[in-house]
This record gives sequence, C-alpha cells and structure tokens, in this order.
Amino acid sequence: MSTRRLALPSLVLVLSMRMLASPAQPAARITLEDLVSVDGLSVPLLSPGGRDFAFTADGQIKFLSVDGGWPVVLTTTPGGKSGLNWSADGRRLGFASQGSIWVVDTDGGPPRRLTNHPAGAGDPRTAVDRSPRWSPRGTWILFETGRRGNNDLMLVSDDGKRTNLVTDSGNDASAASWSPDGQRIAYVERSPEYFSGVLKVGYVVLEPNYRGSTGYGEKFRNLNVEDSGGGELDDVVAGARYLVDQGLADRKRLGIGGGSHGGTMVAYAITKQPDLFKVAIELYGVVDRATYNERTNRNAAARWTMKMGGTPDEKPQVYRKANALADVSKIATPVLVMHGEEDPQVPPYESAQLVAALKKHGKEYSYFTYPKEGHGFSQRDHRLDAWGKQLAFLKKYLQPAYGQSVTSTTDDAVRR
Repeated sequence: MSTRRLALPSLVLVLSMRMLASPAQPAARITLEDLVSVDGLSVPLLSPGGRDFAFTADGQIKFLSVDGGWPVVLTTTPGGKSGLNWSADGRRLGFASQGSIWVVDTDGGPPRRLTNHPAGAGDPRTAVDRSPRWSPRGTWILFETGRRGNNDLMLVSDDGKRTNLVTDSGNDASAASWSPDGQRIAYVERSPEYFSGVLKVGYVVLEPNYRGSTGYGEKFRNLNVEDSGGGELDDVVAGARYLVDQGLADRKRLGIGGGSHGGTMVAYAITKQPDLFKVAIELYGVVDRATYNERTNRNAAARWTMKMGGTPDEKPQVYRKANALADVSKIATPVLVMHGEEDPQVPPYESAQLVAALKKHGKEYSYFTYPKEGHGFSQRDHRLDAWGKQLAFLKKYLQPAYGQSVTSTTDDAVRR
C-alpha cells in the first residue's frame, strides 16, 4: 500500500494600516472619551456649491451648513451608508447601502434604490455594489461591484432603469473617474498574475482586518485604544491558526509581514508569539510607542497619545504592552527590516533601534534602508528591489533549498 504526503502551502500574513493624523490646528481639544464615543461618523463631504456638508452618523445621512447649527437628518432608512457622492448640481446624493446604489434628493423625500443585485462571492465588503460616482451631467452613476466575483465597473442611470457593464476582462478594476466632459472613464486594472508576487510562487495569503483597523466603523477602529499589542494581535494569531486547523497552511511554514502599523503588528507577533512564525518582514513599523511619540510629527504624536490613554508616565502598563523592543530577546524568527530614510510618519530610528537590539541578542536579520523615501517606497527601482528581497527572504526560510548554506546574522544596514 502506498501513501502520499500532502504538501500544504506556506502562509504569509500581510498586515497593513495607514496611520491617521490629527488636524494641524484643532478647534478644540478632543478627549479620549470623545474618540471612543463617536459612532459611525464619516468624513464630511462639502457640496459643489460650498454651502453644506454631507456626512453619515448613526447609520443615516445628515446635512450641516458651513455656517454651523444643528445637522438635518436626510435619511431614515435601515442599514449603514457609505460612499457619499454629490451630483454636480448639488441637488442629489449618491450612496451605497445594503449592497446597492441609492440616490436621495437633497431637498427631501425618500431615497431611491437604483441597483438590487445579489452579492458575489468572497469578502462581503467588496462583493456588493459600492463607491458611486456621478457623471458630470448627472445622468449616470459609475460604481464598483463584486457581484461577478471580481471587481468590475458598472453604470446605472439616474432613474435606475438602465445598467451597463463597463469592464468585462475578468481582471479587477478600481480607482475610476470621469473625464470632465463625461464621455470617458479612466480606471486602474489589475490582472491576477500581477496581483501579488507571493501568490504566484505558491503561498496562501491572509490579510486580517484586526480590531483597531478600518472597514467596520469607528467603534471597531477604536477597539485597540489602550490595548495596542493586545486584542489586535489575538485576531492575527487566530487567523493564522484557523488556516492551519482548516488544512490550508503548514503550521511549520508560517510567515508574517506588514508595513506601518502592520509592521508594528509584525514586531508584536514575533515577540509575543515567538514560536508561531518562521519568518517575518517588518516594514517601517513602530517598536517602542514612547520613542515614536517623542520623534514623530506633532499630529501623529497627539493622536497616539490619545490612543494610548495618556503619556508613558500616566499609562506605564499600556506602553509596556506596546513595547516590542523590550522583548527582542524572545524572538526566534529571522527578520527582514526595511525603512525609508526620510519617513515623516514613523521615524527611521524605530527600525534602527530594532536592528541594534536584534544584533545585540544575536538574532538573524537583514536590514535595508532607502534614501529619499518616506513612509513606504515610491520610487520604482526601490520598490522592485524591496519586493525582490522580500520574496527571496520568504523563499529562504519557508521554501529552503536543502544542501545550501544559510547565513546567520547580518550586520549594519545596507543602503540602497
């Protein structure tokens, strides 16, 4: 009787999050209670005439005059609302709700549902109709939809009686916009073979939307207040273990990578769960929230001081939980560290002190910095170089070629 060994794919967790900065000159001091109590308040959208703001709060669309006063409730329908978009004449608002595209007159009256199609497969947030964009003449609404399993662009007439499919290539289309005359539509299209380098070489990729992230409202966004490195990491770990339990990934070949707060999450993961991941890619993340607040820009420092509940002296335990640097000795994972040398958001000092600690404790790492790069890598040559090094790093530790030598620790940064 012969048996076959099932080769399970490696898993790479990709973590990403952009940090949000407070206004340069806030009109009033925002307290931590204010931050937590906000329920689904969207960014206000100024009308074309510059006289009113539209925004969503408590699941409804509301108006507020630029002169101030009490907001006027425009809708009372069930379901959350997103993607507000003014018509050019300022008389109508398009929005997405309950998986469909809707229109409401700004003078009042019930909203009208223009589309009503079953959702497609996959992520429920992207499997529906969303992101409406009025044509300059106000006769069509362009929107994104996942009803066919990939991200398509469609048009619906302002009365909902006609729909047209704009893209039909089987690829993902996004970032669409109208030409000024309304005769053409520009958009970005990605085909599957260019979607992710790690997908092409046999990795399962999980992008967890951990608590404290975006996409599920302000309450979810603030679930990591005074808990950075706590519940958010539990979500990531649960995702990795779930895929292992389902037989989708090999528990001996799990990798993790991310940038910005995703990079911070990588640092948390390899210090708090040192035996879970076999390779880590930490990109321009924070390893010590106290030193970050000291060195970052004023707006980011103010926001994160609120997120932490106060200063290090006021909340020592909260800052200790968020200090991956203090636990570098526990790391058992090879780490690739990358940072832009002119990062205005996460100071390069964060990566530098992480690498110094890795070196001090004799850990395996590689370290690269990129000149004239900010928070992330924008120059083509740098991006290609970084991607190539990341794929090579994953392959080295998750898909090793047996019989070849493996180097140990790497010294100081290599500048590209």
